[in-house]
Amino acid sequence: MTNGYKAPLQELGNLYFVTLTRPNVKARQLKSEVAKMIKGFQRIKDNLRKTYGIKLNGIRKIEITYNEQADTYHPHFHFIQSDQKHAYALQKLWLDQFSNANIKAQDIRPINTTNDDSFIELFKYATKETTKSGKSYTGEVLHNIYSALEGKRIYQTYGTLKKVKEPAEAKAEKSVINWIEPKMDIWVWDNDKKDWLDENNQELVRTLDHEATEKRIKKTLILQSYATNKNHVKSKTSNV
Repeated sequence: MTNGYKAPLQELGNLYFVTLTRPNVKARQLKSEVAKMIKGFQRIKDNLRKTYGIKLNGIRKIEITYNEQADTYHPHFHFIQSDQKHAYALQKLWLDQFSNANIKAQDIRPINTTNDDSFIELFKYATKETTKSGKSYTGEVLHNIYSALEGKRIYQTYGTLKKVKEPAEAKAEKSVINWIEPKMDIWVWDNDKKDWLDENNQELVRTLDHEATEKRIKKTLILQSYATNKNHVKSKTSNV
């Protein structure tokens, strides 16, 4: 996606990386919060076009991170937006529309269009899937995030920027599996060996071998425990 959108974005002129956020929410609020943010951005675009004659051009991505300490979710937008004036107009209307959004949590910075890292930052993920400490999100957290994103456009172009067709994923290599041919066998139970035997007296489970191994392990553990306790008693006697 970076390769596909880089050239069309560069044609828009000066680009800015814009981050728009709202306060964190609990899991039960996440889905409605994502929908509210998407509708909010649509209203901002319409307002700028109809009221100010500004047609925004760029691409936006929605991302959701998780705060383990507070058990809250942080849905937010990242944009690659053309024109500094338009970027700040987008931020202003966002703050006007969402009164609980903090100006300090919003961000606008110029993009070095010769550096691929600026574009990769937008396209790399919809959720980090790890906490700040590097701990992986639980299955429940991931379920909440992806349920909130289900049916939503993670990436959306707007204005003159057209959607680029995503490259097809590489097909997985086919594996050749050598199947064991099915056949009929007769197994007879042997009480002495505690096992099933085939026509060649081959054991199915090798029960006696496993029992012998288990006994050896238990004996070794008992001897190790005895030796440890004996040394401990000697040590205490010496100290006395």
